Amino acid sequence: MLPKRISITLLLTVGSLTSFVTKMIYQIPVTMPYDSAVDCDGFGVTCIPLPDEKVHALIQYRHFEKPIMNEVFMFTGMVICLFMVSDWADSRARFRILIPTLFDVVGTALVNYGLLYVSASVYRMLCGTELVFCATGAVLFLGRKLLSKHYLAILMMVSAAVLVGAASMLNGDSAGSGSPKEQAVGMVLLAFSQLVFAAQNLVEESFMADMKVDAALIVGMEGAWGLLIMSPALLVAQFAPGSDVGGVLENTADSLMLMRTNHFVLASAIFLVFGFFVTNYALICMSGQLGATFRIVIDNLRTLIVWLVGLAVFTYTKDDPIPLGEEWQQYSYVQVIGFAVMILAVFVYQAGNDDLDIDEDEKVDAADVARAPSQVHSMNAMHSLQSGLSKGEAYERRTAATDIV
Repeated sequence: MLPKRISITLLLTVGSLTSFVTKMIYQIPVTMPYDSAVDCDGFGVTCIPLPDEKVHALIQYRHFEKPIMNEVFMFTGMVICLFMVSDWADSRARFRILIPTLFDVVGTALVNYGLLYVSASVYRMLCGTELVFCATGAVLFLGRKLLSKHYLAILMMVSAAVLVGAASMLNGDSAGSGSPKEQAVGMVLLAFSQLVFAAQNLVEESFMADMKVDAALIVGMEGAWGLLIMSPALLVAQFAPGSDVGGVLENTADSLMLMRTNHFVLASAIFLVFGFFVTNYALICMSGQLGATFRIVIDNLRTLIVWLVGLAVFTYTKDDPIPLGEEWQQYSYVQVIGFAVMILAVFVYQAGNDDLDIDEDEKVDAADVARAPSQVHSMNAMHSLQSGLSKGEAYERRTAATDIV
């Protein structure tokens, strides 16, 4: 296990960069001359003809917009955690991990498709809405109790999400974002992804709360099951109708070709695999060592770092034909306000959890019985994250801000 300080450092650096690169890989321009064997426009791929002063020729630009392949990168990084397992448990436990993995696959797919149209910072901020779905599910299906502070926090979180989304749409089509209509689609996909992850949390509590399994095993097995599921998914995407090269949903052969011919794409793919492994393993090492407040601070620091990195990269590449990162625009200050409200909402929600803990302790003292913990004991192994948000991070977030679920 890594020391706590090293784990925190890796989470704030490698973890934040992984979230950023998950989006940036979609923005990387892949240049192809017009006489290339692949006719981009003929296959429905958006290519932007721009003059290249170095070669004095007209160049086609397209992007590595491969959400399913991005999901493969994530699960591959998670599989590496199997090398860190100290207790392999029994085979039945490993098979039970398949159940939450199914939710993981669907939720991460929604995240990756949503990221096509929204910036990395907006996605990271909208991840906070999972708190709303988790709390609602806990009340409806687990009979949990919410206090006035919880309801206030939920109202603040919804308001913050509206501010963040409205600011992004008002800024319009810019680096890292699609048109307002496309952004609306992306945000709906992201909202549904958080609903899926909240459902995954409830399923894990139902099926895995009684399991005492090495956290690295849960992360690694979710990765293994995920890769097993993604294999036929890639095959189906290869033949399903869509807008990728060849008129299909996602052309795997083209994905491999782009990684082989573009070193920037290949380096980003390798970094994502490495980053998802490091992020998950750092969170495993930190599990149970940090207080709720400190985990909330770290999580929001990561969101801030992702945003700052995006702004810095745009500043550096803004004179390029196709800049990377994301741009500070007219309504970005509204996004700042939404982010601040979102952070405050999480602290208010945690204050409600603390009040529940005090109330529960008083009941236990009166009854003189052992208190049963209510938090989920299983390690939820993404974020995604795809991402952007890792599964280990999702567990840390939930134990920090949604203990009642």
